[in-house]
This record gives sequence, structure tokens and C-alpha cells, in this order.
Amino acid sequence: MFFDGIYGKVKLTKTGTAYFDTLDPNQINEFFNNLTQELANAVISKRISTNHRFVIDTSNIESTSNQYLLSIRIDKPQSASDRETKLIARDLDAMIRNMNITVLASESSSKYLEPLYGYVTIPRWYENFANIFQLILTVTFFLILTILCIISIHYDAKIEVKSGANSSVRKAFFHIMKSDIHKLTQSVNLCKGREGNEGREVNERRVVDEIKVKYTFYILIENQMLTLCLLILEQPL
Repeated sequence: MFFDGIYGKVKLTKTGTAYFDTLDPNQINEFFNNLTQELANAVISKRISTNHRFVIDTSNIESTSNQYLLSIRIDKPQSASDRETKLIARDLDAMIRNMNITVLASESSSKYLEPLYGYVTIPRWYENFANIFQLILTVTFFLILTILCIISIHYDAKIEVKSGANSSVRKAFFHIMKSDIHKLTQSVNLCKGREGNEGREVNERRVVDEIKVKYTFYILIENQMLTLCLLILEQPL
């Protein structure tokens, strides 16, 4: 039920785009509100909404019309008895494509919709196989590198114990982790341009370079996971 909402888009005709360009921000909001109400009345559903976003259609590079695409959302059902979201999307698409014989052709905002475009749904991130594959691959590498990182620190801890620098592997393990975190903090401070004497700065850069070499791939994977999270949270249009 949570994922049953659908984002989609409709397209304005050339005339509609020209009219839309003449509107001020308040009139644009009113246009969107009228449009969602007209579409809701057409498909007999109160679940039509919008985030008031619009972009220029760039799918046809050769076109010079610069027609607008408007974001239209079909909200998720509130109960099991509500119509399926996909059915509403299908009906909405059919109504727009056949608007010349429907009430949409005579309404104040919907009359500017492009019939040939209809209502196009925007695939959610988990409906894209490439995104799923990228997520699985990233998580897999993240887990592998995490395990390798732990093994590496544990190995260094055992060396410290053997050399007499520490009394137990456990204490040495956490000591190394604390030291690495401190070095990463130094890296952040250097990136911010912290000033210091030349000798100290050279030494800091040396230890920072060491920690970067040790955790480079780990950091890259974390950045990739952050990118995926942003992709998941990003709203269409």
C-alpha cells in the first residue's frame, strides 16, 4: 500500500505552453489546482494531486516548441476498497488521449493538454532493473570491503600485541580504529584549509595520505551508496 502512489506527467500543447508562460507564480498555482481538480472529476477520483513542478520536454531534440511537462501524482489508496492506482492511471491516460470527446476539452486548464501524449507514469526507482542491480552490487562491495577492513584492523592489532605495544588484541583493535578516525578528522580539517606550521602540516598530510590509501575504496563505495539514497529520495520532475 505504501508504494502504491504513482508519479506521472502530462504535456501542454504549444498553445498551452504559450499561455502558461504568461502566468505569474500565483496564477501557475491556480492553474495546477484547477487542472488536478478537472482531472479528478474526469476519472471520478479524489486522489489526483501535484507538486506544482514543471519542466521543458527535452525528449525530442529536434523540436523547437519547448512544450512543458507538468507533474501529476495519483496518491496511494487509503483503504482496500479504493480503486487500484494503476487503474486510475489507465483511465486518466485514456481520458486525455480522447479528450476531444470528453469534458476535459471544455475545462479551463485541461483543455491545454496534449492528447497524443496522454498521461505518462514515471517508473519508481525499484522498478528500474539497472537501479536494483546497482544497489545489489554496491551493497555487496560495501559488505566485502567492511569485512576486509575489519580483518585488516584485526591483523594490525595482532601485530601490535606481538610487538608489545598493547596488552590485548581487543584493546589494540579499538585503539587502531580510534587512531584512524582521528586521521580522517585531520583529513577533513586539511580540506577546510586549516593553517599550521610547515613541519606539522607535512606530517599531517603524510598520515592523511596513509589513511586515504587504506580506506579509498571503502569511501568510494560509501559515496556510491549515498548517491543511491539520493536517487531513492528524489522526487520526479
